[in-house]
Amino acid sequence: MEKEQVQAIIIEMVKEVSMTNKQTKRGLVSDMEAHNRLTGMMRGIELAIKVLEPNTVYMDIKTIKDIMDALYLGTNEQKAQAENNLNLLVTMIAG
Repeated sequence: MEKEQVQAIIIEMVKEVSMTNKQTKRGLVSDMEAHNRLTGMMRGIELAIKVLEPNTVYMDIKTIKDIMDALYLGTNEQKAQAENNLNLLVTMIAG
């Protein structure tokens, strides 16, 4: 049961990153504001995962953090690559 809950949490975080990225592209949210908001959410998710499955490390969380950092703090090239990676993740969870 916990594993399914953790996967659901990770999927929702990917969706949140995708939605926030769309907001930044439209100019509704600044890069720093988006990064700060998502970083706060990520800390909450890490705590929830520790409670649900304390002995498991999820690489998905590291991948999402890397994408977030590159999207909002990276160079233009890093941002483009991060957006491609994000789109791949969204495609994987949608399929």
